[in-house]
Amino acid sequence: MKYTMDNIAMYVPVTLRTDCLKNFIDSIRLFYPNLPVFIIDNCGKYKNLGKMEEFKDLPVKFIKLNNKNPIPLTKIQWLIGLDLFCEYEALIFSADDIVFTNPGFVEKALRMLNNGDQIVSLSTDKDPVAYLYTFEFNENVGFNIELKGKDSTDTDIINAVKSYYGKFPMIGRTWKSGPTKGAWMSEYLVHYNGGEDINLLLKNIGIDPGNRTSKDPNRKKIRSIK
Repeated sequence: MKYTMDNIAMYVPVTLRTDCLKNFIDSIRLFYPNLPVFIIDNCGKYKNLGKMEEFKDLPVKFIKLNNKNPIPLTKIQWLIGLDLFCEYEALIFSADDIVFTNPGFVEKALRMLNNGDQIVSLSTDKDPVAYLYTFEFNENVGFNIELKGKDSTDTDIINAVKSYYGKFPMIGRTWKSGPTKGAWMSEYLVHYNGGEDINLLLKNIGIDPGNRTSKDPNRKKIRSIK
């Protein structure tokens, strides 16, 4: 199997917040105007909070999940990998609060897939905000489906990948401070940790987001800021 621009797609789960979505879409379309991009509406019955209707005219496709309440990111990844995108050979997952800053990241990640990697971080191996992965990765590793909160979810993904492959292949080098307070950047993107906190939004509608790991003593090791 050869992975090319013609047999991959990108998907972006959006849970309740859309404050960074337009900047994200503008950035990906600047560098990859023809890449299939799917916005996954994970707002459930809380569509007014999500304000997804405001973005219907943007140059992407929208998929509305058939769920009453927002569901965990890792479960979304599992459902999407199995059910929604079987016409593609590999998928790019991306968070909704990043902006791509330089071209060439998809081509570079594709070369790594074609050389044998099954998942490639488009940022670093410390904070998986965007990555290209194959369906073989889903079968070999997959993700847990517990709702643990974002930081724990990131840690689970990192640990699962490194446990199976011994490393998390990446193209983004290291994180460094970004252009605004709280933002971080790598070679190809800026992660703004954008807008309203999803866990707080979930709590406000009565959904327990689980324990976050901001006080975890390993958090600095996970971030590995430079």
